[in-house]
Amino acid sequence: MRYSLHFPSDPDLPREVRTRAGKVLRDVAASLQRFPANPAWWNAMRTGFAEVNVGGWRFEYRIDPRKNTIQVVTARQLSPESV
Repeated sequence: MRYSLHFPSDPDLPREVRTRAGKVLRDVAASLQRFPANPAWWNAMRTGFAEVNVGGWRFEYRIDPRKNTIQVVTARQLSPESV
């Protein structure tokens, strides 16, 4: 099952970082097919946020398996100390 990926509009997000993050999140979406249809697990995924760091940026996202979407909620640049 294919998931659509949605980013917030952020003029400060470099195109190459967005492209790399998109690849990582598409890989996450592809891996979701291996998870069991356990309603409790999927409910936790729908209601919580996951995060991934790519290229000095942190992306928080939510997965909605009913709509087959991954929605990036925030994209923020990390401070040099946290990279």
